[in-house]
Amino acid sequence: MAKYIIFASIFLTPLIFNFSTRELFEFPKMIVIYVISLIAFSYMMISHSHVQKGGERFSIMKPLTALLALNVLSTVFSLDVNTSVFGYYTRFNGGLISLFSYTMLAYFSLTFLLKRDVAESAFWLSLSSMISGLYAIAQHLGIDKDFWVQDSQARAFSTLGQPNWLAAYLLMTLPIPLYFLLVSVKRPARIFYFLTTLITFCGIWFTYSLSGFLGLILLPILILVFFNKTLLKRNSKVIVILITAALLIAISQPGIFSARLKSAFKIIANRLTVVASEQAPSQEPSQIDTSLIRLVVWKGAAKLFASSLKTALIGTGPETFAYAFLPFRPLELNQTTEWDFLYNKAHNYYLDLLTGTGILGVIGYFWFVFAVIKLYRKASAREKLAAPLFIGWLTLPVTNFFGWPVVATSLLFFIFPALLAVLGSDDEKTTTSPRKSFGVKLGALVLFVVTIKAISNIFLADTDFSKASSLSKQGYFSQANLKFSTAAAKNPVEPTYHREYAFNLVQEALSSPDENEQIRLGSTAIVQAETAYRLNPVNSLTLKSLLRTYYGLAKIDPIFEKEVEEYAKRVTALAPSEPKTFYDSALILSYLDKNKEAILYAKKALLLKPDYTEAEDLLVKLSPTDKTKER
Repeated sequence: MAKYIIFASIFLTPLIFNFSTRELFEFPKMIVIYVISLIAFSYMMISHSHVQKGGERFSIMKPLTALLALNVLSTVFSLDVNTSVFGYYTRFNGGLISLFSYTMLAYFSLTFLLKRDVAESAFWLSLSSMISGLYAIAQHLGIDKDFWVQDSQARAFSTLGQPNWLAAYLLMTLPIPLYFLLVSVKRPARIFYFLTTLITFCGIWFTYSLSGFLGLILLPILILVFFNKTLLKRNSKVIVILITAALLIAISQPGIFSARLKSAFKIIANRLTVVASEQAPSQEPSQIDTSLIRLVVWKGAAKLFASSLKTALIGTGPETFAYAFLPFRPLELNQTTEWDFLYNKAHNYYLDLLTGTGILGVIGYFWFVFAVIKLYRKASAREKLAAPLFIGWLTLPVTNFFGWPVVATSLLFFIFPALLAVLGSDDEKTTTSPRKSFGVKLGALVLFVVTIKAISNIFLADTDFSKASSLSKQGYFSQANLKFSTAAAKNPVEPTYHREYAFNLVQEALSSPDENEQIRLGSTAIVQAETAYRLNPVNSLTLKSLLRTYYGLAKIDPIFEKEVEEYAKRVTALAPSEPKTFYDSALILSYLDKNKEAILYAKKALLLKPDYTEAEDLLVKLSPTDKTKER
């Protein structure tokens, strides 16, 4: 029974997505992890059999527990505790509960898995990655090109939801079917693993992910270093065929890499021409932006890290980058193609760690990394399967340099070390402890029921929120508010539900001809707006939404114009380098004939972004020709 819990986690998690939730991919995967880790914990509570403890099998738990403890410390002093506990809304992964869940599954693997279970785990992982790869190939062929908002044919994302995430996941799994291909003797098994390896490669390639491409370059080097040399020599013909097939696919299907190479060559040629002629370069922002934006974000993240001793030591809290970054957002971003983006990640996991959990969190992370390396050295002396597991695990710290882990990759990041520990241990015998008392079993059952109910509420609240958002877009405000109300009741600690409920209540009030109904809806909207602000006063998305909400209320009753001005001050103070925030505030204030205040915000927007046409037009429109008209 125990091993099937782990098999289910590594097989199902990457494949899960759901159309009824607001976030289709990461959120359902996170819910699956919650449920499986709860099942694992409950099983541990009632089971009296486990692998005989001893040796170094559980040595990995020391750095893992330290990493967990340091995240708890950062969460206690977080900029927003709720976000650090549950994760950033729409991302979810990376919050304290997710880390507890992964730690639970790792400990569960150490407690119940035998060495023979590791190979079976690897098989289920290979099968899952093959299915994801097959879907990626189908997307490349255009099977669902008109279904998604994103162009899935140009860059496949399969069951992971984003090309870079798919590439990172498949890179972690690719060495495993390759290993089984090399060690298999029977022809059907060799054919299966050859196809699985090639399909997984195709899945990575069709993402046209730069980090995935760099990983594919690194992977052969790691294989040459860590795989058994005799094994490689014995299968040299198969390897040559595999490499030839992969190269043919890559050359015949260059995708957007072809355009990227041409663009890169053009930029290099232009710069060489400029240097040769000693003339000022012609500006081509769209070509220069993509190579500089990440560096600019990193610059802001570095300033955030150095902003205080507390931030340097323990960070601003896990998953709080979107809030903490805003005061340090560099002005250079305003001259890029992504000037109006909200950055909820540093696009470098190590900077995310540094700003979120501080130096102590980074030390905990790398203690865990070095412990895994030590585990591999011991496991590799006993089992050849250790090499593909370690290589797969090692690709994530590499791809994380330009990205961040998601649910599927985070799961493997914690499960692979546990599997390595099992391979390197002397423990092969199962043992039994005294049977658990009725009271313990009853307590485990009650805890399971209570927790599964809480998880269900989190999931169902999101489905209600998704339905409500859809209804609101169609103008069915009354029906939408019923769903918003249900979502907020089921998950009252998520400010997103309250802020959107408040805004939608105002939309319904504005569409109602009944004055008493307007007052009722407006009163409820105020309660929801205040709740959203109280839950997270540092979320710029919440403040922007509440600015629009109070503008709607001010159209019903001018008494709320003061709140509009107050939220304009709050949101611009929170994001002092975002030109769009100042422009939106100016626009809303102009609708209320607060022209003097609107002009100040419009001027600030134009100061932050001199080529901001909309802000310039608004400023011209607002500038009074007749001084008597100015309020």
